[in-house]
Amino acid sequence: MRRFIVVFALFSTLAGLQPALAQTKQQLAWCNGKDNPTPQQMFAGCEAGIKTGKYKGAQLAPFILNRGRALSDMGDKDKAMSDYNQGLKLAPKDLAGILNRSNIHSERGEFDKAQADLDRAIAINSKYTLAYYNRGTLFHKMKDYKRAIDDFTIVIKNAPKFGPAYNNRAVAYSSLKQYDKAIADSTMAISLLPANATDVDRAILYGTRAVAYGKKWDYARAIPDLNEAVRLNPSRVYLMGRQASYDISGQPALAMPDIDELLKLDPKDAAVWATRCLVRTRMGEPEAAMADCNRALELDPRNAEAFANRGYAYARLKQNEKAIAEFDIALEEKGYVEGKPASEDSIAVYLYLRGVIRIRAGDALAGAKDIAAAKAVNPDMVEFYARYGI
Repeated sequence: MRRFIVVFALFSTLAGLQPALAQTKQQLAWCNGKDNPTPQQMFAGCEAGIKTGKYKGAQLAPFILNRGRALSDMGDKDKAMSDYNQGLKLAPKDLAGILNRSNIHSERGEFDKAQADLDRAIAINSKYTLAYYNRGTLFHKMKDYKRAIDDFTIVIKNAPKFGPAYNNRAVAYSSLKQYDKAIADSTMAISLLPANATDVDRAILYGTRAVAYGKKWDYARAIPDLNEAVRLNPSRVYLMGRQASYDISGQPALAMPDIDELLKLDPKDAAVWATRCLVRTRMGEPEAAMADCNRALELDPRNAEAFANRGYAYARLKQNEKAIAEFDIALEEKGYVEGKPASEDSIAVYLYLRGVIRIRAGDALAGAKDIAAAKAVNPDMVEFYARYGI
């Protein structure tokens, strides 16, 4: 999912404007977003214009709004918000200011206020494509995937070659398990990549499509996309995705080089040690895997995944009581209360695995309850673990 777009307030009311006393031509250009200014340069340029005292009302607004943009980029969201509020009082229909203020509301989790600003921008200009794009991104953040798709569809209709809208719609389609549509959108986004696109941006699109292929159990296509993503950007997210794809597709030994690379990137990454424990168990080395889970817990004594994966290793060793005890701890670390609905996928996973082990240990009733609670969160749980070999 691409981030929200930010824009500059335009000096449309200042056609032919000359820099005022104590503001240089370069400072005016920086405040106007020209010559690729740093946030500090933009701030200085806008501040110089404001301090001249020459500009009033709507003419002053762009200086204040763009100073807010600079402050936001510098990390001072509170002062940025103050500038946006002040600037929008002077120019209440400035679309850039409205859009950028919405972004800060979203970052603060003030989704109602963020949406209100975007709705306002669209009411001012129903063809303002960036407002639909940012509102779609906001809806996705709110997990309102259907409305996100609606807005991204409007963006695509208005700007059919705007690749990020296809990528974001693909992510929303995947969230709704409409994987074929997600793959089609991801493929379109890849085809629209400009020649000067960064490797990081290219990797994002291949990663998005890989997720959709993986959700369809089509690892023969997911893995090549992840290979390309890793080639372009050998970051943690893509290495973790590729090792998981190898493991789930029944090739755990091929996952190990990626795990080793991840540990080179960060030898103290407890989650990777916990993953290594799982993969080594899948390779038929549960006793050796214990050392990896133990290492994960040395680094992070409350790592639920490490407890769960150690429980899986015990299960492979047919030490069911120890396995159940480990899953009990994993669930406790996740804040799960027995008998209550599972609140997230990871809790559902631990419940399902504990349920399977309980049934194997002879406690069919408790095991069935765990599995039912897991399926209530994710109905695909049984199919997934059947494919995974449990």
